Amino acid sequence: MNVYVRELTAGLARAGSTCDVFTRAQSPDLPSVVEVEPGFRLHHVHRGPTTPVPKAQLHELVDAYAERVAEIVGEFDEAPTAVHANYWLSGVAGQSIKRKFSLPLVSTFHTLDG
Repeated sequence: MNVYVRELTAGLARAGSTCDVFTRAQSPDLPSVVEVEPGFRLHHVHRGPTTPVPKAQLHELVDAYAERVAEIVGEFDEAPTAVHANYWLSGVAGQSIKRKFSLPLVSTFHTLDG
């Protein structure tokens, strides 16, 4: 999934879209933002433990994660035009973000396995 998201985002950025990807920081040493390439920024969202969390417990972090993503997006110079989620947990967070900013939400599910 990471390869897919990276390639999709890079393609959109190269086509002229500005793309911001958000992922939960799993280490305290990660920078908040990394410019991967022009038009493509990766945001390490520091919410929850800064260590890997068992997959079965990630749902407990979704609300705090979505709140922090909304805070970050609210600081952007330009408002986003859409939210794209790539996993069911991202879809749950995306629902909150789409409502806050009145945006369309697109969800892509790569697996239905929990």
